[in-house]
Amino acid sequence: MIKEMDRYEKEELRKAEYRWDSLDRESLLDRKAGRDEYASLLKDPKDLNRILGYFFDNLCNGCCDYGDGPKLLLEDILKDPNKRINKVSRISQLVAAFECQCPRRYALDAYVLQLTQPERDAANELFKSYIKKWEEEQ
Repeated sequence: MIKEMDRYEKEELRKAEYRWDSLDRESLLDRKAGRDEYASLLKDPKDLNRILGYFFDNLCNGCCDYGDGPKLLLEDILKDPNKRINKVSRISQLVAAFECQCPRRYALDAYVLQLTQPERDAANELFKSYIKKWEEEQ
C-alpha cells in the first residue's frame, strides 16, 4: 500500500512539473496575459493573502484545490535544506504558474517590471509570513 502511495505521489509530481514547464510553450499572448494577471495578484495584498492561504491550507490540511502535484512541489520547496535558495521566489513562481498560468520567467518580469518597490516589499512580507508560519508548525 505504501509503495502505491509513493508511485501516486511521483506521478502527481511529474504531472505538476510537466504542467509548470509547459507554460513556457504557450503563445506569447497567453504568457503575457498570465504575467499581467500575476502582477495584478501581487499588487492586491488581500487577494494574494487568499491565494497563499489556499496553497498553504492545501499543504497543511490535505485539501486538493490545486491537486497533489502543486502540494508536493510546495512541500519540496519548504523542506529544501539548502539555505541559499530563495524560497519566496520559488513559491512565488509556483503560485504564478498554478493560479495565473504564468511561466517562471514571466513571473519574474511581473515582479520586477510591473510592481513598485513598496508593492514588492508587501508581497515579499506576505510570502515570508506564510513560510515562517509553516516552519513554526513543523
